Amino acid sequence: MILVMGLIGLVASVLLVATYVVTEPYIEANLAAYLEKAISEVLPETQSRSTFFIEDDAIRADDGTDQNGIRIFAGYDADSVLTGIVVEAQGQGYADVIRLIYSYSLDCACIVGLKVLESRETPGLGDKIEKDPVFLANFRKLDVRWSENEQAVTGLLELIKRGELTAAWQIHGISGATISSQAITDILNTSNRFVLPVLHANKGLFTTDSNE
Repeated sequence: MILVMGLIGLVASVLLVATYVVTEPYIEANLAAYLEKAISEVLPETQSRSTFFIEDDAIRADDGTDQNGIRIFAGYDADSVLTGIVVEAQGQGYADVIRLIYSYSLDCACIVGLKVLESRETPGLGDKIEKDPVFLANFRKLDVRWSENEQAVTGLLELIKRGELTAAWQIHGISGATISSQAITDILNTSNRFVLPVLHANKGLFTTDSNE
């Protein structure tokens, strides 16, 4: 019986490894396609893009090798004019880690789009952060409280649970999904404080001439 159980375990292990090896390229291709679609949603005028990594307050172009740091994408329109920067970010939600991307305009110093890539928030409540049109409208031109003089983010985005918004950096929360709404706000605040000063300090990297 021990021999039989051992053989069954060995066969199962081999099948699992074989399945992983066979399906991995397809999974990676599907994830890449989904990311491309998501970038197009948060920067709809983008026709091409360049990939960079932020590490240790510096930006490095993607050279095809494994790199650590925060991945960002510079989008360009048909005339090779910068349409914005897409930033990957993540943080703890109510149920699990939330992964998202948001698009940022250097011109207006504002967030102009947001897309949740991965979330396990409560169905029917927390998962509204992925598709609720009123909530997503918060991120069409959201002031990040950037100070050109100080070259820094000088305040936090604020979640408003009830009532009207009174400032350009406020976010209207989703009724019944306050924790998930706050999680999105916290993720953006954490990302903004680190990423935005680096983006503004390296504007020249995203010009047409530097990416030809």
